[in-house]
Amino acid sequence: MSVNNPPRPKARSGAGTNLNCRIMPGETLEGTADALAAAIGNPKIRVTIVPPIRPLALSAPLDPRILGPAQKLADRYFPGMTVQPIMQAGYIDAVWLGTVNIPVYRVPWLFLEPDGNGMHGLNERVRVSMLYEGRDYLHDLLKAYATQ
Repeated sequence: MSVNNPPRPKARSGAGTNLNCRIMPGETLEGTADALAAAIGNPKIRVTIVPPIRPLALSAPLDPRILGPAQKLADRYFPGMTVQPIMQAGYIDAVWLGTVNIPVYRVPWLFLEPDGNGMHGLNERVRVSMLYEGRDYLHDLLKAYATQ
């Protein structure tokens, strides 16, 4: 009786990893790869760009017709809060609409507890009072935009 042992696969040399980068609007894939390589600081480690499946995000202009009413109503509903631009890391339509020069703005209306409200977990939750405050804020903000 004989036993056939299958050949072992050839061992790979080195290790690899895949980084999912959220590239800031206005940056390039090449510039991001260069920054990663510089941060790694080891010429033996190669950074390879994997083409994205979507366009790079573009920045929407900071239009006072958008930011002004948002801040005015934030002052009323959320005293002490300053409306300021941020990078929205999630996947939103702005990536696609920016390619045809349609600016997209997201206005926050829901604020999180220090634990993140269990975001994307089985215990995701929001305070009932915040739900109503946010609803009223957005309603008034849409009315303000519609009357401009």
